[in-house]
Amino acid sequence: MKTIIFDLKNTLADNDGVIESTIRQVVLRLASVDEINLYTMCEPWSFGVINDNADFFAVFTKIILVKKKKLTDLAEFVAKCDDIVVIGDGVGEEITFARQLKYRSVLVTSPAVLVARLKAEGDLI
Repeated sequence: MKTIIFDLKNTLADNDGVIESTIRQVVLRLASVDEINLYTMCEPWSFGVINDNADFFAVFTKIILVKKKKLTDLAEFVAKCDDIVVIGDGVGEEITFARQLKYRSVLVTSPAVLVARLKAEGDLI
């Protein structure tokens, strides 16, 4: 079983808080066999997206909201996990942290890019 960590803004949801159906389908499929987690900023926008999509986020094992993303948070978050994949747009945050911790990472710059990569490559994870 993999532990998959998603960022929210510009990864799962666009700036308007919309989560595309393709992303929903992939996450729901992954959640049936893997541990799915959310690691994102503690902001009113994030709360709104999570609240408006409560049924979607119900499949997540953990939802971690932080004021500032830090390497130590990510390391503690997955301390007991072996096979870890981090998916996000934060080159200076979650993607960099994943690389420093030697976790697999998938850099996406928007939900549209994530959808395009999923369609082109099948299973990124």
